[in-house]
Amino acid sequence: MRVSLPSILPSILIVSVIVAGDRGPAVAAESRPNVVLIMADDLGVEGIGSYGGRSYATPAVDRLAADGARFTNAFAQPLCTNTRVQLMTGFYNNRNWLYFGTLDPEAKTIGHYMREAGYETCMAGKWQLQSYDPPNYPGADLRRGRGMSVADAGFDEYSIFHAWHTEDKGSRYARPTLYENGELLGPLDGAYGPDHWVDFINDFVTRRRDGDRPFFIYYAMALPHTPFVPTPDSEAWDPDRPDTPDDTDHFPDMVEYMDKCVGRVVDHIDALGLGDDTLVIFYSDNGTHQLITSDTTDGPVVGGKGKTTDAGTHVPLVVRWSGQVAPAVVDDLVDSTDFLPTVLDAANRPVGNEVGFDGVSFLPAALGDSGDKREWVFCHYDPRPGWDKDQFRKVRFARDETYKLYGDGGFYDVPSDPLEKRPLDVSAVDPEAREAWQKLGRVLDQMPNPDPAPRDGDPGELDQRVYLAAGDAVSVFDLEKSTGRLSLRQNLAVDGAGPFVFAPNKKFLYSTATIKSRGGRQPAIATLAIGEGGALSSVDLAPVEHRPGYLAIDNNGEFLAGSHYRAGRATVWAVEPTYRGVEVGRLLLEPKAHSAVFSPDNRWLLVPATGPNKIFVNRFIAQVGRTSPGPTPFSPAPEDPGDARQPRHLVFHPHLSVAYASHERERPGVGVWRWDTETGTLDCVQNVVTQPDGYDGPITTADIRLSPDGLFLYVSNRSLGPDDDSGRHNSIVTFRVDDRSGAVEMVGHTPCERIPRSFAIGPEGRYLFVAGQSDDRLGAYRIGESGVPEKVASYDVGRRPSWVETLAIPE
Repeated sequence: MRVSLPSILPSILIVSVIVAGDRGPAVAAESRPNVVLIMADDLGVEGIGSYGGRSYATPAVDRLAADGARFTNAFAQPLCTNTRVQLMTGFYNNRNWLYFGTLDPEAKTIGHYMREAGYETCMAGKWQLQSYDPPNYPGADLRRGRGMSVADAGFDEYSIFHAWHTEDKGSRYARPTLYENGELLGPLDGAYGPDHWVDFINDFVTRRRDGDRPFFIYYAMALPHTPFVPTPDSEAWDPDRPDTPDDTDHFPDMVEYMDKCVGRVVDHIDALGLGDDTLVIFYSDNGTHQLITSDTTDGPVVGGKGKTTDAGTHVPLVVRWSGQVAPAVVDDLVDSTDFLPTVLDAANRPVGNEVGFDGVSFLPAALGDSGDKREWVFCHYDPRPGWDKDQFRKVRFARDETYKLYGDGGFYDVPSDPLEKRPLDVSAVDPEAREAWQKLGRVLDQMPNPDPAPRDGDPGELDQRVYLAAGDAVSVFDLEKSTGRLSLRQNLAVDGAGPFVFAPNKKFLYSTATIKSRGGRQPAIATLAIGEGGALSSVDLAPVEHRPGYLAIDNNGEFLAGSHYRAGRATVWAVEPTYRGVEVGRLLLEPKAHSAVFSPDNRWLLVPATGPNKIFVNRFIAQVGRTSPGPTPFSPAPEDPGDARQPRHLVFHPHLSVAYASHERERPGVGVWRWDTETGTLDCVQNVVTQPDGYDGPITTADIRLSPDGLFLYVSNRSLGPDDDSGRHNSIVTFRVDDRSGAVEMVGHTPCERIPRSFAIGPEGRYLFVAGQSDDRLGAYRIGESGVPEKVASYDVGRRPSWVETLAIPE
């Protein structure tokens, strides 16, 4: 609905995103306007006065809103690159995503389209679409410099921040570093980046005002993104100190300087007499930072950048075109794919269905046309792979003005529940809500649902190795990828070799071990270097106070963690990258603390404990390795003795906010747990017993693993009966995983080696390997389309194999 408003303020330039469908042009051929698209960086609707914000003065944007169309249902992706890729291409992330901070160099951008439409094109501000990962991040060599250069993106002139590698970007504020029309500038002493870009844009407008072609400007603002530092209008401003301590107290000044920059651009356009000839659109790439709380007419709002709630996705959108766009409030749905079709619509170059844009032009709505409009917007959100992005999991939703349906089935009335704390029971909703649920469900069913590219590259293009701890050695096997068969490459002596873990960069292996001395055997951790071809060499052997049952490593590769079963403890040790015996943290838990695992976002250390029937959840502070009990120190497992209970191992789904635990008593099985990384809580939502039908003998679980794509879950059952039981109840149990909810459905049991304490799945998900601790064998299995393993071969590997893992390495 469009509601007209009286024009009470001077006309102001507005930046907009427009996407055209298959209808005719919204603009007459003789009135092709200049287009200025301005996008703030990290600002939700609560930051703008005309949207009810009270914390910051935003007169320039508010004047635009008063003189033009203010959209109340505009949405973005929760993070910057995700929105920018959609804005630049007109396609949702599920169709064109590569990795964070990167735009496909083969993509056709808004700059290319507008140049083809006959426009002079200019871009200023933040780029961040060419190279993001620092060199030490796993797989970075596959991605660094692989995106699109601004020089190739269709812009005749440009002045940008973050043009190349992340670590080379310099400052965006005081003493900025800029890449301008092919020349690297800076650090510029005495300069302030946002002022420089406004001067650059205004100079471009001045030089183009009398040209025979209209101009298109994309101003991707830096403000008010972190770091939170003073502006030239702040009392604490010092242009010679770009390293001023980051402090949220500076955020109000940053929002107000953002508004000042918008005003300078619009005022310059109006001063040149171009207001009637220029379409201005103001937008934001995502919600406000989570550290910021803003006051509004409806109460305080905590920023939600990175979240899929309204706090992370509901953003301002204002469109001004003096004499063409009448003052109004428009409730049409808009998302970031809509900008490219919109500006092409304004340029009288609408693109038909043959291009297949996901976006729809919102220019007709701004001009007062109440015809075709969106019935829904869609979000496919997964910023991986990329440095610091392992904390995220894939989230998909479709929504209309009122209702929102997630891919995992969560259904919400957003105006009544903006924080999405009260999911609706579909069986009890009214007919209007049920109709919306059905409509949005069809959207999710129709949309492609890809997973992100592997962080470390396609394992199918890499050699693959299998590593096994058995007896007093760690062995390395070559894997024949076409057959799944193994051949021994190396056998490295490691006293007391046991469970081990790889460093994220695949350059080291850390194994439980022992140090032999005249006084006996001392528990230890061995550091092994992984060299050419995956071969191992000893680096160091350092003591620990208690032998850990299992090892885990944090996502940065800086700290190891292990549990101590009988002592009821967990310990954190430093690696640099060699483990040298430095303990940095100790957690006192309860006896039978079985294993340890770091959460995907590196903020939590979880310890399943079979004895107390709990999963302990502890805060973990990366960089320093500090640990402490979380606000909810543990999650209780199911209590019914007839169910699977007593958690032993825990794994996280690669794409969903779901964890899985192997439960070893009283009847063994698997628990499916919903994981909330914000609060560090687990909620068991499914409990499946894996005791074979018709068998009542003693049995338990051991290891648990997910296929790399998260479509299948495996748990090993091990018989506790006598050896003459023929081992037929030692098995690998296969579950199919629902790709929306993470719920599991048992597929079947596959007999395997005796006492399968550990098993591993190959990097491609094609093979599974089982270490039989009782029969001294290593089994190799092929995984078929159904997910069920089928034995390929079995190998004698030495005394009591205890741990097996796989690794893809450069050929």
